[in-house]
Amino acid sequence: MGVTVIRQTLSMRKARYADHQETLTALITHLALTTKKRRTPTALANYLLLDRGEVLATLDGFPGFFRKSPDKSPMEDREDDHFYSLHLRFVVEDAGGSRELESGPVLGAEYLKDLLDLVTTRAAYEVEARSMKVQGRVALMAAFVAALSAIASAYIAASAA
Repeated sequence: MGVTVIRQTLSMRKARYADHQETLTALITHLALTTKKRRTPTALANYLLLDRGEVLATLDGFPGFFRKSPDKSPMEDREDDHFYSLHLRFVVEDAGGSRELESGPVLGAEYLKDLLDLVTTRAAYEVEARSMKVQGRVALMAAFVAALSAIASAYIAASAA
């Protein structure tokens, strides 16, 4: 699936945690634990052995997690190869007075655990909500069929009398 198609799909609907849970987990973990503060989608995809389109869609689809830099990689020929960093890491390091752009200490384990718990919880909530929506539709259809059956039975009873 091409990057443009994935971007258009995400722009038409909100990105779902459940649909991107594995990629979110990989990106958050990598960006939290690497000494490099920011990476491009191409570099992330190559390093993590993920599809570049999925990586870019996830980075752009969850702006609450990932900070998109206006800077682009001079190494890549792609016009959409901006640098991305983890918002929380950027804020924590900025609060500590670290202004080094390219490298720095990794994010603490407590922060990483909280981020991954958030992704897991939101994904589980989405799956449960979808399941409840399907169950509601099935119950509505069953009520409709029961109503039709009752009407048909009443009609048959009235015709026989």
